[in-house]
Amino acid sequence: MQPVPAQPDTKPAETPDATAPSEKSKGILHTPDTSKEQAGEVSAPSEPVAENHPVFKVQILVSSTKLPASSPRFKKQSPIDCYRDGNFYKYTCGSSASYAEMRSKQKKLSVLFPGCFIVAFLGGERIDLNAARNMAKGK
Repeated sequence: MQPVPAQPDTKPAETPDATAPSEKSKGILHTPDTSKEQAGEVSAPSEPVAENHPVFKVQILVSSTKLPASSPRFKKQSPIDCYRDGNFYKYTCGSSASYAEMRSKQKKLSVLFPGCFIVAFLGGERIDLNAARNMAKGK
């Protein structure tokens, strides 16, 4: 897996709160406070996200509540990232600028997570998968 070149993140950090609607209902949840990770919570990816290069991930499950990193629902897979879409927490496993790499990972994960699928992000926001594949190809 090749790292995505770092770009400065100009978005403010968000703290997930299951009871109050967030100012921004979509996007990666940024949790710079590492004490939450140490307490066993799943957090947003720590790798920098390039604003102009898509990142592909495999979405494995959705929950209406935030799950701890130790949840048996993750079936001991890692790394697990979380993003919020409306009132749902969506969980992904793996991250790469390579669609082919995530396709391979998706095939392996489908044994544990039937129905898992690839999603794409650009600048921390989920985008259309076909558009992301075209961007990655340079179209």
